[in-house]
Amino acid sequence: MSYFLDAEEILNVAIEIEKRGEEFYLGFASRTHDAKVKELFGTLALEEVKHERAFKEMLKATAAKKTLKIELEDEKEGEYLKSLGGVLLFPNKPGEEKAFMKIHDPQSAVRFALEMERDSVLLYEGLLEVTKDAAAREQYEKIIAEEKSHIIRLTALLPEQSV
Repeated sequence: MSYFLDAEEILNVAIEIEKRGEEFYLGFASRTHDAKVKELFGTLALEEVKHERAFKEMLKATAAKKTLKIELEDEKEGEYLKSLGGVLLFPNKPGEEKAFMKIHDPQSAVRFALEMERDSVLLYEGLLEVTKDAAAREQYEKIIAEEKSHIIRLTALLPEQSV
């Protein structure tokens, strides 16, 4: 029996994840006095905008090709991907301040960013695994590589004993 994942829904989640990443990076960069964190977060914010654009293009292409459903081998695979997207998208209860706005020190901000980048990689790798379209796969691979480079650059900001 085949199960399907709504490609439009999941790409909209990816777009929102990238928007939130940009918001976090810009917001913390504007509040910190740590020059290294400020510089890296400014750069990462720009890269999140680039990823958002890439996902929007994938969404347009998906709609144009009328490939709005991704066929999965089992239902659990789809539930896993939806769960990952939900965790990344909804870390707060309605009406609460966004969790990342409560972060005030650079090391906590870097750790939070690392967690979000790692979760993004997990989601995008899962989507890569179930996507058959060659152009979409290429985009996922590129974004995954860039997200992994974010992890490397963020890790370099942490003291050695805390990595």
